[in-house]
Amino acid sequence: MRFVAAILFLLCGLSGPALAGDAHVACVQNQLSALGQDPGPVDGQSGPRTRAAVAALVAESAPEAREAYGRLPEFSRRAAVGWCREIGRFHLDALPFMPSYRMPEVHVSDEVSPQMRRALLAAHAQARTYMAEQYGVRLASRVEIAAAVTPEAFRELVRTTEEGQQIPGTTLRASAERNCLGTRGLGGSMYRDVMTFCGLAMGVEDAAQLRLARDTLTSVMVHEYVHHLQREMAYDKVERWVRKGETVRRRLGPAWMVEGTAEVLESRYWTRDAHVAGDALFLLRARAVAAQKSLASVRTDDEVRTAGAYAVSHYAAALLAGRFGDQSLIGFWRAVGETDNWYEAFAQVYGMSVEEFEALYAGMLESRAYGLEFVQDIDIDIDGDGLIAGQETLPPAAETAQVQSN
Repeated sequence: MRFVAAILFLLCGLSGPALAGDAHVACVQNQLSALGQDPGPVDGQSGPRTRAAVAALVAESAPEAREAYGRLPEFSRRAAVGWCREIGRFHLDALPFMPSYRMPEVHVSDEVSPQMRRALLAAHAQARTYMAEQYGVRLASRVEIAAAVTPEAFRELVRTTEEGQQIPGTTLRASAERNCLGTRGLGGSMYRDVMTFCGLAMGVEDAAQLRLARDTLTSVMVHEYVHHLQREMAYDKVERWVRKGETVRRRLGPAWMVEGTAEVLESRYWTRDAHVAGDALFLLRARAVAAQKSLASVRTDDEVRTAGAYAVSHYAAALLAGRFGDQSLIGFWRAVGETDNWYEAFAQVYGMSVEEFEALYAGMLESRAYGLEFVQDIDIDIDGDGLIAGQETLPPAAETAQVQSN
């Protein structure tokens, strides 16, 4: 009955004054009211009554929920997206008030087939269900979806969105070329509030080709959904802010962790495998070796655009997931939101600095056995070099390189 009441409250509470303020503050106010708290009027404004109601909810929550709430920034307009998400995570009655509970708005160019337009919504629903069931995460924020077949149509379509009007023309052209003309026949990009897809697969109507096109679309959708999750958890969906007089570091980074996380969780969607098997890790390593690119260089490049950079990023994130579990990848992005600094977040989750892991990674590229030592986390020196990856901060080659650079 409370869930039915929540639906009715949603229909009334999301109209009128709620839309004048922040959508995520209004989400929390609606959630609090549905859960028996008194946040005052649902106006989207973070006032003292709303903050008091949040504190009351925390005090009455189960230990697991209190622990999760304790990791969030203090409730404010900026932090509301995180509170909206986490309250929805622990209370079924609170789910309907999340902006993401409604289906995304879809914009398509004329060349997109009706079948693929329907497939966009189905793929989004599948990605959302997969992330909720596999990793226990639901997005609070709502996203728009835009899809086209050609670069020209893609650029025109993205420009019609509010966010697209702010994207530099050179960036939009590069994104259109990369996504619409890629070898997979379908590519995707995630902007702050718009998820875009482009390629010949979006125009498919032939029944024999539709299944493959839909499978490819769902795979890309999971990848872009993960990016959406990263932005939300890192509070990259709200305006930049300054804390204690110091400008906060860019929220999304390092670049290899941004793409590597999405690559690993996308691959898990296909395999439904919670761990990295030795053979799969071997193949990822082979691709990373062929790229002839260091992990540190991907971070300093500050972007992942080439196949080699993707291969390096995928292998690095797979190593971390193999040793610490897939949930550590989600945990890292939670920690970014907690610390406002992805260097601190990495050390908090993995017990080593970004630079230390990048040095370890160099050794794991040189030796497959060294990588297995790291992933298996056992007291066995597989390659007989006198070191066990992860127990020594740096492999010999990396120590030498650091001495020379200093």
